[in-house]
Amino acid sequence: FPVNLLLALQCGGQLYTGNTANMMAAVCEGRATPTDMARSLGLSWMGNLLGCVGFAVACKYAGVLEGGAGHLAAMTLATKTSYELGPLMVKAMFCNWLVCLAVFLSMQAKDMTGKYLSVWLPVSTFVSIGFEHSVANMFLLPAGLMSTNDITLETAL
Repeated sequence: FPVNLLLALQCGGQLYTGNTANMMAAVCEGRATPTDMARSLGLSWMGNLLGCVGFAVACKYAGVLEGGAGHLAAMTLATKTSYELGPLMVKAMFCNWLVCLAVFLSMQAKDMTGKYLSVWLPVSTFVSIGFEHSVANMFLLPAGLMSTNDITLETAL
């Protein structure tokens, strides 16, 4: 996952999670309006969702979700859809704080090694702790749904 964030940042892409902090800062600094923020957050959320669902569909089509990868996606879906909402939201907020920290640190780094390390440390921390990342879940949940018949879309949502 750290590589994905680094590539998105270096290619000018926008992850919804990092955008939440960047756009709020821009509004607070007078560099963007609340309307600009709403537009940016809406577009980045929709773009992230479409990209993640499209990638999950491509993985299913290519056979990537057969065997072990599909089993792991189905188990991940079962686990993630069993959480209570309150703890889930706190885990998501902690995750977003670390992702925003990674985005901020990568902007401060002067070379690619610094950018990579600045992204790797916060992201590997949230992954190892088990925090919830909304954009990662935009891929994991559809991949899990396409890998099992045990959980319905209604249950997953």
